[in-house]
Amino acid sequence: MSSTKDFADQVPIFHGSGWITWEPIMKAFLRTKGVWKYIDGLATVPTLGVIMDLEEAPEPPTMKEPIEPGPKEPESSSLAYDTDLATYKQAWKEHRAAMATWWAENYEARSYNHKTQAEYIKAKADFDEGNDKALGYLSIKISRSLYHLLTESASESWTILKDQYSKTGAAQLYLDWIKLKEFYMSSSKPPADQISHLRSLLDRLSPHVVLPESLKTLILLGSLPADWRQSFQTLLLTLDPAELKMQDCITRINEEYTRRLSTAEIPTKPSAYALARQGG
Repeated sequence: MSSTKDFADQVPIFHGSGWITWEPIMKAFLRTKGVWKYIDGLATVPTLGVIMDLEEAPEPPTMKEPIEPGPKEPESSSLAYDTDLATYKQAWKEHRAAMATWWAENYEARSYNHKTQAEYIKAKADFDEGNDKALGYLSIKISRSLYHLLTESASESWTILKDQYSKTGAAQLYLDWIKLKEFYMSSSKPPADQISHLRSLLDRLSPHVVLPESLKTLILLGSLPADWRQSFQTLLLTLDPAELKMQDCITRINEEYTRRLSTAEIPTKPSAYALARQGG
């Protein structure tokens, strides 16, 4: 729980600029929360399945129960009553038999319809809950000035934000290219963070400029400290340009950093104790 909370704290509030750098970390955050599928459309709004038609239930008799005549009524009234009562009871007997037949013949269809409707209600409730969570997480990570762009759909809201803010102008593209050209790694710092920064620069350009993997790798190698480059020239002599893979070089760079650290070729930061002694 705490690690997820810490990660949430690392996601900056999006104010309308820097979509390219904000999008991947926000996407990762939504994945850790299990709601990214409500953004990318993998989780779709459930629809009610086919409902089977049922035969109309038999109509009940319209005949009203006859009223028994009083003791002062003529005998003919009693005879008529007996006849009407017998007819009334027979009508309801036949209706109950017809209903029993109707229930039996439509049992499977009713059971299927009930199951289909129950499954839909549950699926819709689950989807609504996930969609609401995704919208909630999205809402707390964007500026309130952007709330007017949100809809009731998390996926639709994300698409609106992306369409509006993911486009990079020519001026910004030029600045990103200059930053990439001027990027150089420092031999005194761990390479992991520096390579991560280089990747972010490449990611900024990738939607607009096609950079082959071999060129990305050469950019990485070209940014190495001058005293490191000799170590990688042998590697380049043995490879075809098409075989250049950025990840392979990153692994070798990390190995070289570890080797230099172990042989004291890279100065380590003095400890607090050492600094205190120097000050004393």
